[in-house]
Amino acid sequence: MTTHRVLRTTLALTAAALLATACKKDSENCDTNPTAPGCVTETPGGGGGSNGLRLAVSVRYDQASFPTTGEFDLLLVPSDSQGNLLLDRDWTITDTLSSPTTGGSPALAKNVESPDTRPFAAALLVDNTSSMQTNDPNRVRAAAAQEFWQTLFQARAGSQASLLYFGSVPGGTSATPGFTRTHLLQGWTPNTADLAGKLDTLSIGTGSTLYTSGIEVAQWIDSTTSKTDLRRALVLLTDGTPNSDSQNAQTLIAAANAANVKIYAIGLGTGSDRSSKGTTAAIQLLQELASGTGGLYAGVGTAQELTPVLQALASSSTSGVLVARFKISPAPASGTQVAGKVYLTNTPLGVVFAPWQFVAP
Repeated sequence: MTTHRVLRTTLALTAAALLATACKKDSENCDTNPTAPGCVTETPGGGGGSNGLRLAVSVRYDQASFPTTGEFDLLLVPSDSQGNLLLDRDWTITDTLSSPTTGGSPALAKNVESPDTRPFAAALLVDNTSSMQTNDPNRVRAAAAQEFWQTLFQARAGSQASLLYFGSVPGGTSATPGFTRTHLLQGWTPNTADLAGKLDTLSIGTGSTLYTSGIEVAQWIDSTTSKTDLRRALVLLTDGTPNSDSQNAQTLIAAANAANVKIYAIGLGTGSDRSSKGTTAAIQLLQELASGTGGLYAGVGTAQELTPVLQALASSSTSGVLVARFKISPAPASGTQVAGKVYLTNTPLGVVFAPWQFVAP
């Protein structure tokens, strides 16, 4: 009996040691190869990460040189689960292509790019349509917006914010005078008290006119703020599914660029690369708006993640962005869809990744 007990104990200890060795080996493999199966969980939207890490991303390229060099930059804002920026960590940055070809490569170069020192004028445009009732049933976006303003005002003195929404409220008021599809809840202010509670009492509306409303807000920003004294941004909080709009993404991008307004797109539900509901079409739409105007895109897995993501974006107004340069050889022909995924790996922080895409100029 004693011999059998000793044998069982020995076998159990041996199995535990083997399991520990396998786990250690798997961990080491994931440190050096974050794309290996089983290292992290990838959502249907294509984004993911470990240890609560998050990543905002957009694409930048030079239209004149890209056809010759094939070089482009990824603008990255990594952060932790509390919204703290992780720009200066020793990230290993790699990239995998999915279109027009497949393959992977390390970044040619990386650096933290310092921000413009001017104060920010940020107009927060909130999707208030029926689909948001599913993606944010507890209206977490209201509290997240409040944290965004507080972080922005603390990060950069002289900054201002305003609050608007789209989505017609049944039986409610029509669009604010000067707009056709947009409601202005609070004009420009440097005080969080002026903005507090403005989103709490809204009823859910209908008709997602994201493009038309975005164009109106970009033009309103241009007419109500200084182009020389302020950096101007449209912070768009949406699930990225316009369904009753006569405009399109390109007209919104053109209007924003004409007004020198960057679009920071925050995607929930179908518009999120971190959500189980994420769809390629909705995610690519928001990425296109961000990259096309020099802004950033970030997806959230749940509405509860809105607060740290918005805080990270507000903090980046004074901390800058992490820039990683990549090259496609040969350079894709004009009009080619270029898409891939970027991975940031750090020991002991973990790994975070996000999809990106653009159309070759």
